[in-house]
Amino acid sequence: MSSAAHLDLPLVIEEMSHADALEIVGWRYPGEYSFYDRDADQRDAGELLDADLRKEMYFSVRGRRGALVGFLQLKKAGAETVDIGLGLPPS
Repeated sequence: MSSAAHLDLPLVIEEMSHADALEIVGWRYPGEYSFYDRDADQRDAGELLDADLRKEMYFSVRGRRGALVGFLQLKKAGAETVDIGLGLPPS
């Protein structure tokens, strides 16, 4: 299976719903990758679960069939810079 088939391309980026935020906070990564668990840092989980904080900063990424395949974070880092964060499910 190609990685494109696995991701179910084309991808759709949309405003993150509370249901998606809850799902992402529940993702658990194995072993040394547990650093990426969103609730490893309560500030990260809080930011994701608070609708006002996540608005216009966190976006759900869905495959063609509507499955959640990741998330995108855009955060202003300076007057002319933006930090880009990407997250994929542990599977």
